[in-house]
Amino acid sequence: MASDNDKRKRRFAVVTAEDIERKISDRIPKNTKKNTSWSCRVWDSWALERNRDSVLTQTDIGYIPSSQELLDVSEESLVKYVVQFVVEARRVDGKPYPGDTLTQLCAGIQRHLRENGRPEVNFMDTSNRKYHQFHATLNAERKSLMSRGIGATRKQAEAITEAQEEKLWDIGQLSLNSAIGLSHAILFYSCKAFGLRGCEEHAKLEVDQFHFGEDEVGRYVTFIGRTNKTYQASMEQRNQRNKVVKHYADPANNRCVYNIFTAYLRLIPPVGKLYRRPLPDRGHGIQYSYLENVGKHKLERYVSEMMSAAGYTGHYTNHSIRATLATRLYQKGVDEQLIVSRTQHRSLAVREYKRTSSEQQQMVSKILDPPNRRSECPPKERHIEKTSEPLVAKKASKFCKRMDTVNTTYIDLRYVGVFKCLYRCTCTTTPSSHTT
Repeated sequence: MASDNDKRKRRFAVVTAEDIERKISDRIPKNTKKNTSWSCRVWDSWALERNRDSVLTQTDIGYIPSSQELLDVSEESLVKYVVQFVVEARRVDGKPYPGDTLTQLCAGIQRHLRENGRPEVNFMDTSNRKYHQFHATLNAERKSLMSRGIGATRKQAEAITEAQEEKLWDIGQLSLNSAIGLSHAILFYSCKAFGLRGCEEHAKLEVDQFHFGEDEVGRYVTFIGRTNKTYQASMEQRNQRNKVVKHYADPANNRCVYNIFTAYLRLIPPVGKLYRRPLPDRGHGIQYSYLENVGKHKLERYVSEMMSAAGYTGHYTNHSIRATLATRLYQKGVDEQLIVSRTQHRSLAVREYKRTSSEQQQMVSKILDPPNRRSECPPKERHIEKTSEPLVAKKASKFCKRMDTVNTTYIDLRYVGVFKCLYRCTCTTTPSSHTT
């Protein structure tokens, strides 16, 4: 009995070695783990295919170790293998990888080595001369690929315009009056107002990360972030802070973010996951399940389904709304520091999310055009048609001091006014002898 009391009064936690290993593993984002696994699979496929060829195994490179066998390879041999991988790696269809993808593959191999007992390996460090051959090879391959147009275009999530956002409200995809519309609105404005990322971050959201308050400016909703892609609360980030964003209500806008969150949070349990499964409308108002959450894969499809329902085609994902946040503030002239306070981008990465509008591109085009002299009119589009009227030929002859014959006559506004006559003549004088 005494031991049971001691357990209840225990101050410090007791954990096993397995618990510690699990914590170490959990510190790595899932997408990073997926990227590392993918890199190892590509490496193993390349090694297996190459080792099957008896001719290739007799070359200087010889046998290619698998990703697991790489853990026991010397750094000198490691560089040799990675250099060969850079120039020989291909996609499943046999086409070359774009330069950025090739770089990601190499980074994934390095992560695999560092996470499995080889922390000294750092061939992605361009300042380390020990890996000069690898850097030179990767740069040469990237240049070669770009010169052939491979990787010249990047697939980016498209930002959502104000007109598109308004249409989503008009057709009920965003709404305060339906369960699914309000659920869509929570995801949409969690991204747009608070800069949340993809479905992984949304799936982890808890109700207690949102708080309401009021000060001398007005009412507001505060989002308190936790760990995310760029903030892991690590030792290196001990001088950084988690994201805390305060978003004020707009009394003149019934659809403001404050009203959206107050309406939704009144309808779900006060603790637990934020996204609850919307229930069908059976005449009892908006309802959500107290037991079931919206799955991660369903959250991942929210934006694409909304845009498809509105009739828009293109590459729309949850990142589209994050890009919309940076783009809208950028186009309105908001200072970059304020944009970063919402997106929590590191360094200049926020610029990758900014999208210039067509109007801004048009403005830049006008600025870079040649000077516009008002006395010079731009050439007008000609309407040409053939004629043989003597009167037109007579008018045309006024533009030439000497005309031997007029073979063909055309209509052109610039030379004969109302007759719109463009003449083709055989003349013994030089063009400079013509008068206009």
